[in-house]
Amino acid sequence: MTHLKKVHGITETGKLSSNQSTIEVSNKHIIQGAALRKLIVEWIIDRRHAFNEVEAESFHKIFEYIDEAMISKLP
Repeated sequence: MTHLKKVHGITETGKLSSNQSTIEVSNKHIIQGAALRKLIVEWIIDRRHAFNEVEAESFHKIFEYIDEAMISKLP
């Protein structure tokens, strides 16, 4: 438990700290915050979405469904 708290920022409730630079999803893939933001911006530009699309609650719910800690990595 101490290792998880100190090294990974995981608390007893399973939450990740918001200052963590990566998120591990299902122990298979690590999501880099900068790479995620870049991909989202490219998607916005490619599909001509408004830049405030990422502020929509429905958009956040998609990422929250995958992993709650991903919300802090959104632009």
